[in-house]
This record gives sequence, C-alpha cells and structure tokens, in this order.
Amino acid sequence: MAINPDILARHIEDFNLVTGNATNRFTCPISLRECETQELIDGHILNEALVQASRKTVIQYKDVDNFYGTAIEPGFIRYWNLKTKSFLDQIRENKNVRVCFPDGSELTAFPADSTAARKARGIFPSIVFRREGMRDINLFVKTKMDDPRLLGVADLETTARFVPAHVIGAMLKAAYLTFFDLIGYKAVYGPFGDTLRRTLNGYYQDRASTEDAPRYFSRYRNAVKFLMRGGMRSAAAALAVPSFDTLNHGVFWLHRTPARLIFAATCLFKINDVTVTVTIPECDDIKRAHIAVESYERLLGEKAPVPHTVHAAKIDKGVCLVEERVTPIIFGVPPEWESGLNAAMPKRDK
Repeated sequence: MAINPDILARHIEDFNLVTGNATNRFTCPISLRECETQELIDGHILNEALVQASRKTVIQYKDVDNFYGTAIEPGFIRYWNLKTKSFLDQIRENKNVRVCFPDGSELTAFPADSTAARKARGIFPSIVFRREGMRDINLFVKTKMDDPRLLGVADLETTARFVPAHVIGAMLKAAYLTFFDLIGYKAVYGPFGDTLRRTLNGYYQDRASTEDAPRYFSRYRNAVKFLMRGGMRSAAAALAVPSFDTLNHGVFWLHRTPARLIFAATCLFKINDVTVTVTIPECDDIKRAHIAVESYERLLGEKAPVPHTVHAAKIDKGVCLVEERVTPIIFGVPPEWESGLNAAMPKRDK
C-alpha cells in the first residue's frame, strides 16, 4: 500500500523527539535501519490472508516485513485459518490422511482430485466417504484393489501439524508493531520494548530458517493465549467491553504488581472469532526494572504464581488512561475452537 506522507512525517518527527536525533528518514522499529521511502511498505499488522482480522496497517521496512511473511507467517496463517476450513479442504492441505479400521489397522489415503491421483487410477482402489451433513469425499487408498476392509466401516482422520514458535513469533511481531502504532518510538526505545525488539531483529538479521524459529521465540511460549468467553463477559465495562480489542479500539491491558508496578502489557487481537492475547514486557519505573523483569518471566514461566492485577487501558491524545477496576480474565481454548477441531475428525462412516 502507498505510504501516507503525513503519517511518515509524524513518525520521523516522533523519532527525532524521542532519540534527540535530526534525521529526515524513517527508522525501522525492528531493525533500527534508516530507510529510503522506496524501501518502506504500509504493511498489515496482522497478515491480510487471515479470514477475519483487523486490516490495520503501519509503516514498516519492506525487507523485514517480507522476511517474516515468508519465514513464519505461512504456518501462522494456516493455524489460525484451520477452524474456518472444511474437512475436505483440510485433507487437501495435509499430507497425513488416514483411513482407520475397527481392528486398529490404518491405510494412507489421498484425495482423488489431487495431483498424485493422476497416476493412481487402476493402481489403488478408490472409495467414497459419506457422512450426514458433509460432502462426499473421494479418495484413493494405498492398498490392493480387492482389500476387504474397504467394504466395511472406517474412520477418516487427518492431522494438521504446526510449529508453535511460528504462531508465537508472528503474534509477538504484531503486538510490537501495535504498540509502535499506539505510542511511537517510546515503544521501541524503552528498556523493555528494546528487549523484544532484539529478539525480533535477531531472527531477521540472522536470516534464520523456518526451522530455527523455536530457538528465538520459545522463551515467549506462554505470551500468546486464548481468552475464554467467560472472561470477556465479565471484563470491566468502562474500557474492556467484550467487543473491544487493541487494533480496532486501542484498548489493551496493563499488569500491575501489588506495589502497583507495571511489568507487562497485553494486546487483544480478534482473529477468526477468537480473542487472542499477546503479553509483552513493559515497565513504568526504571528504578524497579529488576522487579518488572522477574515478574514478567514468572508470568511466562507459570511455575510460581505472580500476584498481580490486570487493568484495561487506552491511549487518548497521547495520555494513557488506566481503568482502576480490576479486569477478571480466564485463559484457555475457546469452546468453538475445540468443536471446530472435533468436527474435522469424522466419526465412523458407512
């Protein structure tokens, strides 16, 4: 998308104000590279390939955006779009398709309309799986043509495999860019923004492979969670209204210790009818930074409970408004996500 010159100018002005520099070029919030205008992109914070998600954009260094878009976001997109796909589409996408028989035996199968099917006719038997409420699924099964098991009943299964670090890395990048969009370079040059930035930049600068993602993002594995519906209904009414999220409404959460030290901030993203939270490090008192670091690491580790409260917040005209009332939250896997996955595992067909 074309770069808005007014927004670009505001970013440059904000950078100079925060850092004390006097540049006339945009500085990438992840790599800290000064970029020419032709090197920039007004990129989506959440990948536009997601079926349902905010289409909000922010100015980025094109090379960083493209790198993440090819290294980890394909798996991230497949993961989030899984619940929107029919079982037949899942079979087409996943190679591990199995026909499971009552005696415990299994056979490998593949769609009859796939590329591999061109050479299968006359070599492998073809079958039609039927289930009430589902489209017929035509398959070739890797077995002999007269295999008697194909005359009875069977289950059809497929397994979609994902690398959690791909989802985590992509969501961390989205949260980081969201706060950059909200508060500018203060999100980049604060001590805790820089901690996350170094992780994101390290993966980019190393030109790490898709398989290397766990090495960079595993420490943040508990930073990305689902928000259960119960927590959404009981959220503080003033700011954390159930329909609110960070990209569309600017609402986020701040995490406070009993001594009222802010040690983390959480973005709320709506993706395919699921609310996803991404918690990143934050601190409002540099003198107590060591306490904030310890609290954040304990929060992610979940080995020892972290006494803290969660408060809805919003940036209004450069001022952070914090709701003093505590926001109750429940994390987990939303019921509709579970039912969507179960529906993808048909019971025995005739």
